[in-house]
Amino acid sequence: MVDNLQGYLPAQLYNLNSCYGNKEQLQSLTWALNYAGIKPVADIVINHRCADVQNADGIWNSYRHVFNHPSQLSIPTGNACKVYAPQYVKEYTDASIVGEALHVAEFWVDMRYTQYDRLRDRNGRASGLLGWWPQKACTFIDNHDTGSSQQHWPFPESHIGLGYAYILTHPGLPCVAWEHMWDPRHTFIITQLMAMRRRQDIHAGSKLEILCADRMMYVARVDNRVVIKLGPQHDMGTLLPIPSQGWRLCITGHDFAVWEKGLVEIGPGSAGPDGSTSNIVSFDHKPTNP
Repeated sequence: MVDNLQGYLPAQLYNLNSCYGNKEQLQSLTWALNYAGIKPVADIVINHRCADVQNADGIWNSYRHVFNHPSQLSIPTGNACKVYAPQYVKEYTDASIVGEALHVAEFWVDMRYTQYDRLRDRNGRASGLLGWWPQKACTFIDNHDTGSSQQHWPFPESHIGLGYAYILTHPGLPCVAWEHMWDPRHTFIITQLMAMRRRQDIHAGSKLEILCADRMMYVARVDNRVVIKLGPQHDMGTLLPIPSQGWRLCITGHDFAVWEKGLVEIGPGSAGPDGSTSNIVSFDHKPTNP
């Protein structure tokens, strides 16, 4: 049971009846999903709630209810961790773990400095899941917690184009934030990058070669058809794509540039509201994976 129609302020953790349905309907939906081979995940922000009982000190708090979640529902729990002391996070996870529970800890820090070297791991791959299993990596620069209406830890406004240049030129499954897509300051560059991704047939399993990853600059080549440069350093040295080898600069913006192969420039392009530019081109490479 919740105190608002959206279900965001639960008052009774064990009462699954809401404006969206009841406990029986939820179980029926879960069974149907499992039958179809889909594993449902309950995304519960347990600290966003309203208590319905008081503890011994008179404080409205149902902390113990999280630990004693009904086992018959078999629902693992997870939570944000930045605002909690580590010992309480450990106590919480140790007491609430059920079966194959997955705990996701959201811990963001300020990133007001350049560390493009962290985009490559010690094996020469992209860092994290994108490097070792890109087909399963959902890449994004902002979500409803970091940016959006809450603006807790939003992606730097001046580098939104750079962020999308990275995820839309790389393997993985890129996710574009709604507010960025329809923000007139960013729509132009995002649509240009999405069009380039389609033209060049970049997909989750595309081959990524990281040519440079140091503190001030990152350069990578994808499927030998796209080159991207990130960072404030302008001099790319021998890594600068050469027109005589078929490379054409197609998209530029604040601290980033993207080149493509298989393009023939047919006229001057236009500039977006953020200063990014795109040339008008024709394309002579036929995608194999639309």
